[in-house]
Amino acid sequence: MKREAFIKELKDAGIKLKRHGKRHDIYFNPKTDKKTPIPRHKEIRDTLCIWEFKSSPCSTFTLQ
Repeated sequence: MKREAFIKELKDAGIKLKRHGKRHDIYFNPKTDKKTPIPRHKEIRDTLCIWEFKSSPCSTFTLQ
């Protein structure tokens, strides 16, 4: 999955950018109070995308 599409899905789910790291961006889910590192690659593995959305209460995500 393209990183831009995944970030858009995160933002639509209410997950916000907490800070920029050296190789990852840290996103924060205010509903679950959890922080998650997202790598800065053009393509993100589908397994990572699925894992991230299983850990957050988001019903709008559809893996393409």
